[in-house]
Formats: sequence, C-alpha cells, structure tokens
Amino acid sequence: MSDLLSTNDVSLRLGVSAVYVRKLADAGKLAAERTVGGQRIFRADDVESLRREREAQKKRQIKR
Repeated sequence: MSDLLSTNDVSLRLGVSAVYVRKLADAGKLAAERTVGGQRIFRADDVESLRREREAQKKRQIKR
C-alpha cells in the first residue's frame, strides 16, 4: 500500500501552499480521497508523479 499524505505534507513536498493543493485536488489534477472526517488524503506515488511532471514543465520552459 502506498504511503498516505495530508494536505500539509503534500504542500511541503511540492513547495506550494495548502490552499493550492486543495485547488489541485478540486480540479482533478491530483487524486485525493476523503477520510471519515472529511479531510483530504493523497497517495505519495501520485504526489511524486505530479512533482516530476511539474519539474519537467519547468525545464521545458527554461529551454525556450
């Protein structure tokens, strides 16, 4: 089973705000599940995939 991360954990890994992480989840750009209490949880594998994708985009922009 993949490690699960909180919104705050994801924000630290991606270097963005927790509000932005929630927006990514709401937009469907980062898969999230909800706990019984309604909090979002994220799979570490999904977060890592998004981090690599964002890094690749940055590199492509720099080459232009």
